[in-house]
Amino acid sequence: QKWIELEAPVPDGNLWAGFEMV
Repeated sequence: QKWIELEAPVPDGNLWAGFEMV
């Protein structure tokens, strides 16, 4: 598994909101 960055803003308080685990 690895984390890939998504092209989306990251809401405050959620460090992983801008990532998708695949």
